[in-house]
Amino acid sequence: KIKDILISKDIIDKENTKLEQQLLEYNNEKFIIQSKLTQAAEALRQAAKDNDILNKTFIEKENKWFIEKDEFEVIILDLEKKLHSSQIEINRNNNQNNENFENFEIYKKDYEESTMN
Repeated sequence: KIKDILISKDIIDKENTKLEQQLLEYNNEKFIIQSKLTQAAEALRQAAKDNDILNKTFIEKENKWFIEKDEFEVIILDLEKKLHSSQIEINRNNNQNNENFENFEIYKKDYEESTMN
């Protein structure tokens, strides 16, 4: 009976040792998984910060673009007004030149007629 009990105890001890070894391995795996989860959570937090910075940068650039767009539109409108004014001036000068040329032709003709007589 004592021999059976000792054999039984030995089997149980071996089983317990195996179970304790498995428990250690599971704890190690659990620790590794927890570390990876912690790293992943930190990476997510960093990504969220980076995303926030990118969003702020994008909004700043977008706002700057809208301001510059408005400024350029004002400049373009001003240039269009100046272009229009220049075109009016060119037309006025062309009309004056045409009138001067017609007057010159009339004076020339009159002069030629008067010198012929």
